[in-house]
Amino acid sequence: MQGTFQVAQATGTGNSNNSAPVRVYKLTKPLTDQAVIVNLGYDQKAKVDFSSIANEKITLVHIGEKLIILFDNQSTVTVEPFFDSRADGQNNVTIEMAPGRDVSVQEFASLFPISTDSSVLPAADNGGNSNGNAQASGANFSPFAVDPLGPVGTNTLAGNEELPGFTITLPTGFVLTGTAPPPTISGGLVPQLIVDESFLTAATNHGVAGSGQGPAGVTVATVQVSFNVVVPGGQQSLTYALSISSPHADSGLIDSGTGQHVLLTVNAAGVVEGRTAIGGDLVFTVAVDTTGHVTLTDLRAVHELTPGDFNEGISLASGLVTLTATVTDNFGQSATATTDVGSHLTILDDGPLAINASLVGAVDEDSLPGALAPGEVAAAPATANGNVSALFVSGADAPLSFSFTSSLASLTAENLSSGGVALSYAVSGVGSGTETLTAKAGGTTVFTLTLNETTGAYTFTLDAHLDHPAGGGENNLVIGLGSVIQATDADGDSVVATGSLAITVIDDIPVATATVLTGTVDEDSLPGALAPGEVAAAPASAHGNVSALFFAGADTPLHYSFSSGTSSLTAQGLTSGGVALTYAVTIAGGVETLTATAGGTTVFTL
Repeated sequence: MQGTFQVAQATGTGNSNNSAPVRVYKLTKPLTDQAVIVNLGYDQKAKVDFSSIANEKITLVHIGEKLIILFDNQSTVTVEPFFDSRADGQNNVTIEMAPGRDVSVQEFASLFPISTDSSVLPAADNGGNSNGNAQASGANFSPFAVDPLGPVGTNTLAGNEELPGFTITLPTGFVLTGTAPPPTISGGLVPQLIVDESFLTAATNHGVAGSGQGPAGVTVATVQVSFNVVVPGGQQSLTYALSISSPHADSGLIDSGTGQHVLLTVNAAGVVEGRTAIGGDLVFTVAVDTTGHVTLTDLRAVHELTPGDFNEGISLASGLVTLTATVTDNFGQSATATTDVGSHLTILDDGPLAINASLVGAVDEDSLPGALAPGEVAAAPATANGNVSALFVSGADAPLSFSFTSSLASLTAENLSSGGVALSYAVSGVGSGTETLTAKAGGTTVFTLTLNETTGAYTFTLDAHLDHPAGGGENNLVIGLGSVIQATDADGDSVVATGSLAITVIDDIPVATATVLTGTVDEDSLPGALAPGEVAAAPASAHGNVSALFFAGADTPLHYSFSSGTSSLTAQGLTSGGVALTYAVTIAGGVETLTATAGGTTVFTL
C-alpha cells in the first residue's frame, strides 16, 4: 500500500502476552523531518505502545525486519526488529492498542495494511495531498475492529489507511538517535550599565556618603543581554554564566577609600566581585540571572581619570568580565556564545561640594608685642584657629585634602595695607603637609595663614598692624579668606569654597598718657627788656617733645598735630597790653605753627 490509511475503531479481542516482564516502548510523534530508531532487541520481551499516536496521520512500511511509521510531517519512527527474517512477526513483541488490549505482531499486521514499498519514504503524503482527507479516529481499541476495505479491481491495491498517533516513552538508559541540525547561538548585545558614585551610602562606602549631586543617578543598574538563538531540535535549556580572565585579575580600578587596587573574583554563586587587594573590601558586584539580566551594583567609590570632571565615567577593560550563554536542544546538542561585559560597565564620578557655611575668627592689634597700653586688656589674641573642612562635603571619593588656590587675586582686590604700604601675598610649603599664605608690606610680614593639607586645620597669626579706615577710632577690619581655600578629593577633583572664612582684625589706637611736660621763658629775655645789671631767669624760648604725652600702640609711627579747635586756649583769657590774644595754626614744610597775636602783634608761637 502506497497511500496512507486510517485506523478505525475495532471489535474483538487480541492475544495478550503478559506471562513475563516486558520492556515497554511508548511511541510519540517526532519533530518535523526527524528520524527516530527504537531498537527492541532479540533477547527480551518487548511491548510497543501505539496508543499515544492514535490521532496522528501515519503510513506503515515493512522493510526487512523493520516496521517504519511515517508521519505527515515527514518524520519517521523505525521499530526493529519487528519482523523476523521470514517476514513473520517477532514472537517476543506485542503491541498495545489501548490500555489492557495487546495484540501480537501477526494480529497487528492482519488488522492494519502495511506497505512494503520503500518508495513512499520519506514523503508518504505526497506533499500533503495523499491523506489530505484522512480523519484521526482516536485510539480507543476496546473493543476494536477494522473498517472493511472496499472491493478493488484485480491487481489493484487498496489505499492506505491512517493509524492513530503514537507517543514514545524511552526506558531508562535508552539513547534517542536524532537527525535534527544542532542549535546555533550568536550575538550577545550588552547595553550600557551605568551607576553613579554620587548616590553611594555611608553603609557601604567606608562610612562616607556620596554628595548627591545631579544629574540623578543610581548605584544599581540592570540590563537584558540578548542572543540570537536558533534551535531546530527544540530548546531544552538556555543558561548564562559570568567568568573573569583569570583569578584575582586586576580590574584597573583604584578604591578611593584605601588607594588599593580592585581585584576580580567569582564567588560560589557565580557572581563577579571586585574587592580591594589587601583589605578585601567589596567595591562592586556583577551578577546574571537565569533570564540573562545582568546587574551591576556599586558599593564603594573608585578613582576616575580626569581631575575636575565630577561626572566622568570609568569602565573595565575588554576581556576582564565575560558572559557565556549556552543553549541545549532536546537531543542534548549544545552551542555557546560569549560577549564582553566589562567594557559595558560604567561608574560615574562624584566630586566634593562647597557648601554655604561661615567660619569666623578675631585677632586684636593690642596683642601685638608692645602694643598694649598700661592698664589696657586686649579684646582677642593675635592668633585665630579653626578648620576649613566645614566649608565642604567630600562626596564619595573621600578623604579630602586642602590647599590654597593658585590665584590670590581675590585677596589683592581687598586692598589691604600696613603703614600705607599695599600688601603682597605668597604661598609656600605646597605638598609638605602644611601650606602657608604670607602677607607682607614691603619686607614686613603682616599676617600668615597656615593650612594643614590633610585635616583642614588653619591658624591665622597677626604679625603687624593693618591700616584701618581713618577716623574710625578702635574699629574693625574684616579679611575674607574663603575664596583662596579649595578642597580636592581622592581622585583629584577640586572645588573652591563658596562659604566664608572671615578674620576680624580689631584696631589699636594711641592712648594719651598722664605725663606732664613743662618749660619756662622769661620776658627779661625779650629784646630791650633786661634792665642794666639784671640777669634773665630763662631764655625767650623753651624746647621739648610731645610724644611723651601719648602711647602709640600698634599703629606706629604716630603723627602729631594741633587740634582743630583752640577754644581751650581762648578760655585761658590771655591778653597782651590789655588786648585779648587770638590763635591761628599754619603748616609749612611739614611743620605746624600755632601763633598767638594781640591785634597785629605776635605774642608767642609754638
